[in-house]
Amino acid sequence: MEFQQIKLPSKSLGVVYIIKPTDSDNVKIGSTANFEQRQISLAREYGGFNVIHVSEPHNTYKATEKKMHSAFAQYRIGNTEFFSVEGGLAEQLLIAITLNVASKMSDNEYLSLSEIEQLLLASKKAPRYGVRNYAICLISYRYALKVKEVAGLTWGNFDFKKETFAIDGKVYKLCHHVEAALDGLNQVKQGHLFFSERNTPLSYRMIQKLVEDLSEYCDLGFAIHHSMFRTSRAYHLVERGENFNTVKDFLRIKKDEHVARFFTYNEAKPLIEVE
Repeated sequence: MEFQQIKLPSKSLGVVYIIKPTDSDNVKIGSTANFEQRQISLAREYGGFNVIHVSEPHNTYKATEKKMHSAFAQYRIGNTEFFSVEGGLAEQLLIAITLNVASKMSDNEYLSLSEIEQLLLASKKAPRYGVRNYAICLISYRYALKVKEVAGLTWGNFDFKKETFAIDGKVYKLCHHVEAALDGLNQVKQGHLFFSERNTPLSYRMIQKLVEDLSEYCDLGFAIHHSMFRTSRAYHLVERGENFNTVKDFLRIKKDEHVARFFTYNEAKPLIEVE
């Protein structure tokens, strides 16, 4: 699923609002070009209601509403604008999205799918450790791992019979590309996963450095750092249409506010290219 920014004339501003009717346990997430007038019709339709949040006026308010609906799609009540989510969580996400409208983040904070593929190809070009570096980059992206998580990986994180990968209490299906990359390491499957030329486990600083050095083997036009794998994976999940809690669970994030940012990417740069 791809979010398409709806282009409106520059003067066509509107807001996204979150309300909770007094006789309902659910919140309504809608949009309008005139909230004062909309309140009149809402009062006629629902009687009393509490206004949880109204965004600042902006010209992509329809796209913002679409993102909100997509984020909470799992909790949508039928084909309505009502969702069984906490009002505070909905407000938090709406604030994050609209702040990003006013202050677009750098395109280089995340990578498109083709840029990820370029990095994976570049990781194989190291003269001596291409197989290892490729495995590091692939597993970092596939499971949205932090650099310290990569440094701490052992063969015990993998169950090849059950085809699972476990980390931080979360169990994932073992991707066959990852399994093939690990087989390429040609190691005894015990102890740490990644080693330096001195046969010591790679530290997280070493991993950061080898990823930064990928700039020598690919021409993306900007600096590379390890956290791009995790960030990009998160944005790709969002663009694919995954809901808020699915993204939160996949990334093993505890605080909702740290998930909201992934629903605020800049549509100016496509994340997943569509042929």
